[in-house]
Amino acid sequence: MNEVIPNIGPQECKKRMMSGVIMLLLSLGGLFLCIQFGVPRAWRTLLFIPNFLAALGFYQARNKTCVLLAAMKVRNLDGGNQPVENQAVLEKIRKQTETVYFHSSIAAAIITAIWLAIF
Repeated sequence: MNEVIPNIGPQECKKRMMSGVIMLLLSLGGLFLCIQFGVPRAWRTLLFIPNFLAALGFYQARNKTCVLLAAMKVRNLDGGNQPVENQAVLEKIRKQTETVYFHSSIAAAIITAIWLAIF
């Protein structure tokens, strides 16, 4: 099994998880409004954006990998941003960000498809 090299600590993971919850609630609110006001179904595809951001928050927390910090080549293990200079660690974190993006995209597509199928 591949070991995760965290670039965020427990407090930062909680922030990502909370942002995921907020974005999922925003997506649900958008779905409710679309249904309530009879917005054409095709417009629901825009809910992919908050769905993606929700999934991104959840997967960043799960993988202990912030994609923004990884791009900046820093980590925050709850003590402020610290540069990551070890190239092997940077490469591992970069690969973790690819996984986060991939899983977030798939999850957002599935959730959006469900939102399109409802009513």
